[in-house]
Amino acid sequence: MKKLSALSAALLLVATAFSQNATADQNAALRQKTISVSNVTYPMHIAPADMSPVQQNTFFAKSGARAGGDEVGYTSYDLPTNGSAPQRLLVYDDGTLSSVWTGSTSLTATRPDRGTFYNAYDGGTWGPEPDTRIESYRTGFPAIIKVGDHEMYFAHDGNNKIAIFTNDGPGSTNWTEDANSLTLDGTWPRGACADGSNYVHMIAADNDATNTNDYMLYYRSSDGGASWDIQRLRLPGIDTLSGYNVMGADCYNILAYGDNVYIVAGNSINDLAVWKSTSNGDIGSWVRTRLFEFPIPNFDGDNISDVDGDGIADTIVTHDGTLAFVVDNGGMMHVWAGVTYVLDVTADDAGWTYFPGVAGLWYWNESFGADSLQYLDFPLIDWDESGDPFDGIGADLPNYGTGFTDGISNGRSGKWEYICCVYPSG
Repeated sequence: MKKLSALSAALLLVATAFSQNATADQNAALRQKTISVSNVTYPMHIAPADMSPVQQNTFFAKSGARAGGDEVGYTSYDLPTNGSAPQRLLVYDDGTLSSVWTGSTSLTATRPDRGTFYNAYDGGTWGPEPDTRIESYRTGFPAIIKVGDHEMYFAHDGNNKIAIFTNDGPGSTNWTEDANSLTLDGTWPRGACADGSNYVHMIAADNDATNTNDYMLYYRSSDGGASWDIQRLRLPGIDTLSGYNVMGADCYNILAYGDNVYIVAGNSINDLAVWKSTSNGDIGSWVRTRLFEFPIPNFDGDNISDVDGDGIADTIVTHDGTLAFVVDNGGMMHVWAGVTYVLDVTADDAGWTYFPGVAGLWYWNESFGADSLQYLDFPLIDWDESGDPFDGIGADLPNYGTGFTDGISNGRSGKWEYICCVYPSG
């Protein structure tokens, strides 16, 4: 028995070493593919002390638009998202539009007037630019959807509760607080509702003060939001057994088409995965597919980023938690994510550093299968025509916890088989 135990232990050590070497080789191969325009690093922590805008009281005049567009409204709150972009613009077949955003006109650090600003386009002009929030209390980070013949948005109140408001119909500024407002737990919400469906889906981070994991929660209403028959559901694979010790803010998105519900989620220190339900989010119907494996399970900044087990911190190639996806007319998911590096050289500090100067995007679609992200290295526009698109960038990169190519947004044409991905760089 002792010999058998010793043999088992030896095999376990060999298997562990092989796994570490395979993971280290994969990480090294990814490093060779990616492009970093700067070696600047910024600190990150499990529980950031300040989630305020970077610029508190300084605003910059635009030097001239490089692309056309309409001014919809104003805000002094320079933090539209902590990661992925929620749905803030609804585009209707008749050419009308509706938009929400986190608004404020205050220049104080607390932004006491922060809340949801709304404006709509009637096909010819936008409405007057709003200067006050819809709610009577402070909210932030709204996401808007269409439910039946009217619009609905979700926002959070800063106390891990979801504010829910509805209007009379697209373009209406007559908003009413829903009876279920502030009864559902969560922060940084997202919503989805398929055309013609009564099923409303919502996801949010569980940012309760009693926990530190910020796990994503799923909610569902089967009657247009009148009641919520699924609440606080943690999807399969979001647990420490699957390597998720913590998730975080705005690192997820959701879509719904017909009976199918699609979710993409993952923070920069998690696996990146998609979940799909073909039965309107029924419990037990969710199937998880991993797109990218973060090499250190349950990483939380308390251990150095040692991938190969040699006791030396490694720089890990990962995604940055800014995620966007679209479902094409054939029902196939397409996913994009920003790229960054993570490095932790100090143990027991619940923190690490990330690299904001890593350029490019990760891309995946359902035909690739699991663990098969592809790196997209595409040319950037040389705006100053110096011959080098990275010339003059320097060390003053924004500290938003993301890579160089972030703020990803995409969509599809309902009439033609086109999908598009839009992103800024730097």
